[in-house]
Amino acid sequence: MHRATRKTQSDVILGQVTWLIFDFEQTEDRLHGYTIFGFQFPKGSVMIVLIVQIRKADRARDEPLTKHPYAFSCEAMWGQFRFFESASAAFLRKTSGRIKFRQLFPIHSQKISHTPESRPRQITRLIVTSCKAPSSTALLLVMFNRMKRLRKRLAAASAGEERLEWANKAEFLLAIIGFSVDLGNVWRFPYICYRNGGGAFLVPYFVMFIFCGLPLFYMEMALGQFHQCGCISIWKRLVPIFKGVGYATCLIDVYMGCFYNTIISWALFYLSSSFKWPFPWQSCDNVWNTENCIPDNATVSLGNTSSNYTNAAEEFFLRRVLEIQNSDGLENLGNIRWPLLLCLLVIYTIVYFAIWRGPLSSGKAVWFTATIPYVALFALLAHSCTLPGSQAGIKYFLMPDWSKLLNIEVWIDAATQIFFSLGPGFGVLIALASYNSRRNNFYRDAIVAGCINSLTSILSGLVIFSVLGYMADCLNKDIGEVAETGGPGLVFIVYPRAISTMKAAPVWSVIFFIMLVTLGVDSTFAGFEAILTAFCDEYPSVLEKNRKLFAMFFMMAMFFFSLPTVTYGGNYLIEYLDHYAVSYPVLIVVMVETVTIRIKRFSADVNEMLGVEPSRFLKLCWLVVCPAIVSMILIFATVQLKPLTLNNYEYPEWSLILGWIIRLSSIVCIPICIILALVRERGSLKSRLHCLMVPSQLPATSLRSMDSKDCANCSMDKRHFSEVALPMISSLLEKIMSLLLARKKTKRTGMRCVMNLIRVLRKVERFINFVAADYQSQNVSIKYNIFTKVTLLHGRRSEELRFSFAR
Repeated sequence: MHRATRKTQSDVILGQVTWLIFDFEQTEDRLHGYTIFGFQFPKGSVMIVLIVQIRKADRARDEPLTKHPYAFSCEAMWGQFRFFESASAAFLRKTSGRIKFRQLFPIHSQKISHTPESRPRQITRLIVTSCKAPSSTALLLVMFNRMKRLRKRLAAASAGEERLEWANKAEFLLAIIGFSVDLGNVWRFPYICYRNGGGAFLVPYFVMFIFCGLPLFYMEMALGQFHQCGCISIWKRLVPIFKGVGYATCLIDVYMGCFYNTIISWALFYLSSSFKWPFPWQSCDNVWNTENCIPDNATVSLGNTSSNYTNAAEEFFLRRVLEIQNSDGLENLGNIRWPLLLCLLVIYTIVYFAIWRGPLSSGKAVWFTATIPYVALFALLAHSCTLPGSQAGIKYFLMPDWSKLLNIEVWIDAATQIFFSLGPGFGVLIALASYNSRRNNFYRDAIVAGCINSLTSILSGLVIFSVLGYMADCLNKDIGEVAETGGPGLVFIVYPRAISTMKAAPVWSVIFFIMLVTLGVDSTFAGFEAILTAFCDEYPSVLEKNRKLFAMFFMMAMFFFSLPTVTYGGNYLIEYLDHYAVSYPVLIVVMVETVTIRIKRFSADVNEMLGVEPSRFLKLCWLVVCPAIVSMILIFATVQLKPLTLNNYEYPEWSLILGWIIRLSSIVCIPICIILALVRERGSLKSRLHCLMVPSQLPATSLRSMDSKDCANCSMDKRHFSEVALPMISSLLEKIMSLLLARKKTKRTGMRCVMNLIRVLRKVERFINFVAADYQSQNVSIKYNIFTKVTLLHGRRSEELRFSFAR
């Protein structure tokens, strides 16, 4: 206990101020507003909200403030406070005119005034002269419910600004659609749909969409919007011991970015080549062509790599764009392809200027990148439907083969396609939704974005197969022979070859490859935004203040990490990373999410945002269906593991070991962070596990003044702290004991907990009586509050607070 040096005052210093937020308006002799104080105690921190009216000390109106040492006396709901500039000087400089403050002030660097004649201030002491609790329990509960949601707003204020938000609803929807609708919707879905029964494949596809894809899509959007932070910090508010899931997610996104942007650079290379006529992939007279190059009227199956003959479009992609003939595989990647390097640099430059300011910049970019693909798709569909053979291609695409539904692989492919198309587990949905207002109707957004994604996949299939039908008609071949190539070969070999035979071919080629570039770029926007948001929210004092610089260095690092993928053997590396670095780890991440998130608490969070809890169907999906489907995908992928090959190239044995190291490098973040968290925590192993399973941080909410409605409608939130303020009045203790002892049928374990609680209450009562007797002997009027124990915000420890007494 500390006594102040002033003779007329007996003070008890409860703790040191670690931060303050001012929001004052100065009139003639009064400051109106509120202050939020953060106390630092030996074992933790607690936030106290003060709705205050600060008055100046008495002084003559005509005398300057600098001549009179004085302190502000703060009268608030929870106490009276005095704070000083320093231990020796207790006055503030004169301020001119009407001023407003709203700024975070760390200890030893507060600025009380921004006027030129004022000097920076240092508030080194905060003395509590009395602490008087609210008269009603309802008001007390409101104060706790206000306190527990301030952490995020304070972190944002420490960076000098609140968390950014999307300018409007359309920007968020376009960003979500731009992320979920990517290159896979164009080159993967049509091929998988055709291979797995055509129109019959849509049945398992939409079943998996309803039972797995949409619930996970909804869940991640809700988590991001409620907690208002990225995929790392959010685990502090869910299950802190699994914080490593956030780091694993970011590492997966880094691996994805290393090769995904290179694929976009291929499309940009094709786009630049589309302005040449005739197209360089039309003829076999180029320097990169071989003797085996044949025109389109040759009777060789398209893309048949086992044949000794290749068409001009295939040789252009392999021998001109990739120059894969100069590489032997992973053993010898070869030199850098400088044209691809330049295209890659352009892509990273576009991405940087789209995300350097967060939603302020990316929200404007998605108006172009997310809408152009649909303009291109509808234009291509309208044109291709006029071509001969297009109707046969569409019929071939949608013709159902119902016997395929009995094959488990069809259902696995449907689950895999919808899972990787919507994109849960990459942290992107959490990051993008975190910039929403907490009152946003994300349920409607999830349905709209999810349905648009699925319909876009079908639209892409119609565009692709209408052109494949036209090409099969031109070559007098079966559509199955033309469509036997899937993946990148479908959009970089088959489709360019078909475009070259159309009228106004350069126009359609430019439209098609602009569509590919924009489809890829807005997915890259979202992936990198997830990483930047995660680390800026985790380290706001360092990274959030310098987001533009951090984004620039991050883009530079990712650019250098991507350099091996633009070498002669870059395609081998891209296939390698796609196989090992992404698919398995992201399934593990989603599995951990579905298992560890507490659905009851999550439902209450959704209810707080939307006013209604999720349906029983969604809860059933989160608890049972989604984990079962993800587990099924994992098991099937494990059983179907085969040696990785690309064309006729077989990857060496050492690459298998290295691939599993890469695959486990992200997954291992989870157990590493669990071990580190257990080591840093104090206490027994059981207590450590218990503490780390409780949220250590809580979401923020808007700062509003308290009114009577809040008191009338408040309810105790028991989810974020284990103990609440308890009345410390002797008569109440006696009533509690008498009621408890009167119950004869109380369970033994329950009675043990009750008796432990009674012991704690009696200790607190004895302490209050002891202090009261001590102060009464000194003729001090005692004003002690009705509670002496609160749970700190992180929910881990409780700290006994000794409140002050004043004469």
